[in-house]
Amino acid sequence: MPPVPSIRTARTFIRLGLVDEYVLTVHPVTLGRGQRIFTGKTSLELIDAKTYQSGVIRARYRPAG
Repeated sequence: MPPVPSIRTARTFIRLGLVDEYVLTVHPVTLGRGQRIFTGKTSLELIDAKTYQSGVIRARYRPAG
């Protein structure tokens, strides 16, 4: 499955070093297949994380190094 345009854009910004911070929201569900944003090993530093009563986790990261 080819990447959707928003994933291609995100990957391009990551590759060019244009991302200062990532905010990832993780929902505790299984959906099947999805697109990966990170295509290789990525070093990230956790800045902050919050778990909500619903089980959703919001985590903020910045590129390490």
